[in-house]
Amino acid sequence: MSETDHGLPIGAVTRMIGVSSHTLRKWESRYDLVTPKRTSSGRRLYSQTDIDKLLLVRELTALGHQVNQLARLSNAELETLLARANATDAVPAPSRALVVGYVIATVARLGRSQFTVELDIKSTDATAWLDAEPQTEEWDAIVLEIPTLGSEMTSRLCEFAANCRLVIVYGFAQSRHLRKLRSRGVACLRAPVDAEELRRTIETQSPPPLNTEMPVPSRRLSDAVIARASGLLPAIQCECPHHIAALLYDLIAFERYSHDCATEQPGDTELHRYLGNIAGFARASFEDALERVATEEGISLE
Repeated sequence: MSETDHGLPIGAVTRMIGVSSHTLRKWESRYDLVTPKRTSSGRRLYSQTDIDKLLLVRELTALGHQVNQLARLSNAELETLLARANATDAVPAPSRALVVGYVIATVARLGRSQFTVELDIKSTDATAWLDAEPQTEEWDAIVLEIPTLGSEMTSRLCEFAANCRLVIVYGFAQSRHLRKLRSRGVACLRAPVDAEELRRTIETQSPPPLNTEMPVPSRRLSDAVIARASGLLPAIQCECPHHIAALLYDLIAFERYSHDCATEQPGDTELHRYLGNIAGFARASFEDALERVATEEGISLE
């Protein structure tokens, strides 16, 4: 297919759905979640159906569902599942959990009778276990013992948490790393942890994460470019450039407003960062849309 065939490239899609390109490629290769078309040069192009499915899966994984269980469902089935989840505001209780680590494995083994969830216990180094890139589909929740949380490990765990319900038992960590993990829905427990606390964490519903830490794409289109696009009359005889430009103005203003609120109202900092980031992702998507319309219509935005 040619470069001009309809579809969005992977960069635009990752910004739109809020997951990394690495995670998206893993969803495709490991779970056959979507199969994007390819251009003549090999670039992925995602259809609207693909994007809809990815958005639904992102929402459902944030609620605790596993990608491998969602991949075989149609978009309609995913929408039904999400509607049901939103109506009950509940995540299915896990039926099987994996515990990886030395000390936490002993805690889980000695307190096994307290758990209603079936436990698989591995008394091994959790970092080495992660390095082996294990398959995780058979478990509903995974507990990892990580003595020290640094930047690199935090990023790895954030990626890992996209595919499972994750609990971390840590010894030492900076607050910024804990915030980042919790924003992905990861439960972080400071060691030492007893069996009851571990059971409660695994088996208790937690709210969906506020995605405040995903890097927001920087602006690509200046106010002058948007203003110029707003007044263009494309050959398709509609006012799409005008409407997209108006949306961009509003999104840019709200993005700035939310980040200002995060500074001025410390009590609601996390919420306003979340709102600002959501506006930023939407703004980046509409920048893609404006560029797409301009390309299709042969309009120069320079």
